[in-house]
Amino acid sequence: MYLSSDKLRFFAHGKIMTRNKMTKSEIIPYKIPIVSALLAACFFLNGCAVVAPLSVATTGMVATDERSMGSIVDDKTIANRIRYELSQVDWYKAFGAINVNVFEGRALLTGSVSEQKYIDDAIRIAWSVRGVHEVINEIQIASRKLLDSTKDVWIANEIRTKFLLEKNFMSSNYVVDVNHSVVYLLGIAQSKVELDKALLITSGIGGVSKVISHVILKDDPRRWGRL
Repeated sequence: MYLSSDKLRFFAHGKIMTRNKMTKSEIIPYKIPIVSALLAACFFLNGCAVVAPLSVATTGMVATDERSMGSIVDDKTIANRIRYELSQVDWYKAFGAINVNVFEGRALLTGSVSEQKYIDDAIRIAWSVRGVHEVINEIQIASRKLLDSTKDVWIANEIRTKFLLEKNFMSSNYVVDVNHSVVYLLGIAQSKVELDKALLITSGIGGVSKVISHVILKDDPRRWGRL
């Protein structure tokens, strides 16, 4: 059984809503329940294609991203290229303690190393990759323990979950990275109000010691002029 797009129903919180009657802001908060409910429905309907609901959910998430599909692909390509170039350096092979995130050509480097020369090397490598318009260095000189990493992962997941569930909030436009309980945000905010909400949510998560935002507003000239 295949569900055509005009008959597809969204099941969320006990309600049935037709897609053509829902606004974007109404669809966003139900991303997780939509996928779960539709997958569950497919198990009960023999022959139902699982690919269809997954495609719809994925398309919905991409539609909320401020970047074009081409820009999303470019960012992933740039980030992977930086990671590859870093992996060719001897000290990175030994430590591998730098995280790379890219949003519209803005490369955010985070993590912990033991010496300044490693930071300088990482910055140089990031700038050498084609498509990078800005390198944001947030690498710390510090040691790192397993307990620190576990706590950082927990904090990052809590923030992402809060962002995802927040109404009228485009969570896909935010990158969250955490190092030594310091949260780094990268991305695009639709407005000053949305950015303030992001900072408020982030600072309210238990264990967060500091929040550093590299999020720019939707109409920031750096997005086009690369000022």
